[in-house]
Amino acid sequence: LDLIGSPKLFRFSRSIYVNLDFIARIDRKNLKCVLTFNHSTLEEDISRSSLKLFEKLGYTTDQPLN
Repeated sequence: LDLIGSPKLFRFSRSIYVNLDFIARIDRKNLKCVLTFNHSTLEEDISRSSLKLFEKLGYTTDQPLN
């Protein structure tokens, strides 16, 4: 994950950028990041290294963050 000009915007991969405000939960078991925006839900695969960074940032639960 790379910080790209905003403390809330991170790059997951070459083609995926994520605003941390829209993370609903991190599914550690299935290595998925669940995002919600405007009543829509999207699941994106994350790597183990991304999972470790999310854990350092405090996104460590499989329960909803809100």
